[in-house]
Amino acid sequence: MTTPELAEEKKRLLEFWLLCLATFLCFATLSQTALLAVILKSKGIPLPLTGIIISSYGITVILASLFSGKVVNRIGALSTLRLGMALLLCAHLSYHFTIDSIPLAIASRLLQGLGFGLFMAPAMVYANIRLPKRHLVHLIGILASMIQLPQSVGPPLGKLYLDHFGSSFFFFVGAAPAVLAVLLTCRMAKEEQSVRANEKLPLWATGLLPGIRLPLAGILVTGTLLGMITSYMAPLLISKSISIALFFTTFPITAFASRFLLLGKLQHWPRRWMLIFAFAAMASAFLLLTLTRHPAIVVLLAILFGLGSSMAYPMLNAWISEQFTPAQQATPIAIFNAVFNFGLILTPFSAGYIINLQGYDAMLYLLAGGSLAIMLALLLSRPNQPNSKNRTA
Repeated sequence: MTTPELAEEKKRLLEFWLLCLATFLCFATLSQTALLAVILKSKGIPLPLTGIIISSYGITVILASLFSGKVVNRIGALSTLRLGMALLLCAHLSYHFTIDSIPLAIASRLLQGLGFGLFMAPAMVYANIRLPKRHLVHLIGILASMIQLPQSVGPPLGKLYLDHFGSSFFFFVGAAPAVLAVLLTCRMAKEEQSVRANEKLPLWATGLLPGIRLPLAGILVTGTLLGMITSYMAPLLISKSISIALFFTTFPITAFASRFLLLGKLQHWPRRWMLIFAFAAMASAFLLLTLTRHPAIVVLLAILFGLGSSMAYPMLNAWISEQFTPAQQATPIAIFNAVFNFGLILTPFSAGYIINLQGYDAMLYLLAGGSLAIMLALLLSRPNQPNSKNRTA
């Protein structure tokens, strides 16, 4: 590699780390809405209406994720992710004025979903275009972690603020990290990739391409598994008299460490077999959780699930992105993230009914079955499929 090429790669890597920092800061603000139910309760909003306000977010997340590819094709990935961040900032600030009104609070929540949907896919497209391919899986995994990691920072700090100062200016103060995030994106260079008319992929036809059906099914199942963690895993553990800290401390630490320390080495291994391991690990963790209450085993299952989930998203993302030219990636990555978000929302939407009828273990069996089905499909797929370098014309 020549000196100018090395300098350009260093510049792009610096921009990637700026994107990671901006993403962390933006989601440090977004993660504070985990306390939204607490604030709504203090305002006297009934619990059923609180659920409606909080769940309305999913509508615009999915729709914006799905159509973010069209926005990227029109204004570029950096401009779209910056717009998404700005909307997330505006939505967080707007709660200060809307929190006392149920319809207006729903409007703020819908705006927040719109911002998230417009941010996620363009951020991945920007990284896919500008990162060196030999480090793509590892670095995409780190970028995805910057969305999850703030959950360990934002809510505890937000609760500390609420306990000491109340909710009067909670949303103004909490917006500070997102302001810094938007400013950081101004230091990032716009991607050079322009999209010619004949390179713009139609949404529906792209979603039906044979080469992306299995990775889309895989990311849907991954979303449903993670949706269980964020919605019903805590009450499930409590029902089994298991300390929730055993799972909820071990799982994110494992996932985060795996993406930072392991993916850099594992990304060069056969991707098909790594994905088979990932789905087998997630399925096994859920199946074995139905059989045990032993603290040490629960910790081991949390590690197993953390390893599997940390590999699934970046490897499936790379599987799809490698099938398209950089200029074509906006639409398939938008579909990929829309399907992932649909999975995240599908589990909390439907699990309550299943758990009420058959109990928590039935839900674990169902989700583990989906993961095993993807594992079986990968075993039966062509050996070179997940590592295909062919470009879609």
